Amino acid sequence: MKKIGFLVLLILAFSLLTPASGQDKNGLDVGDRVTNFKARDLSGREISFDEDILSRTSRTMIFFMTTACSACFEELRDISEFVQENSGKLSVWAVAVDLRGEKTVKPYAETYKFAADYILDPRFKLPRLFGFSYTPSFVLIDGDGNILYKKGGFTAGENVKAIIRKFVQ
Repeated sequence: MKKIGFLVLLILAFSLLTPASGQDKNGLDVGDRVTNFKARDLSGREISFDEDILSRTSRTMIFFMTTACSACFEELRDISEFVQENSGKLSVWAVAVDLRGEKTVKPYAETYKFAADYILDPRFKLPRLFGFSYTPSFVLIDGDGNILYKKGGFTAGENVKAIIRKFVQ
């Protein structure tokens, strides 16, 4: 009986520590400056937020995804279409949290050819930095590194292009 009570207590404690939504109060929020971080791209090269990501365009999107997620595919397809229709206005970095890393993400990137650069994050560190606990999620960032918009989760019928258009002129 003591074991069951301990297990119930452990489950309760874990549920209190786990965010109930896709956004965690401990993550970066709208208006916050993104702290510099480093990660690896598909080629294994180390990239830096301040030096490599932020410097591309006046607006940047960091999109959190996994290759097995159909909602991630839908949103990334729409985001890619927006980028192609609005050349030079938005750079997109797809943070793939797939556990197998390059072995899974590289064939996906080669097959679908979305207008995005990929970052490998099999340990789910970057989504947590931004306060996300699942995919798809994304943040839009201005040229100074400040978060303009933050979206966690998928909503059927939501027009991602319209959301982006509000922040990318």
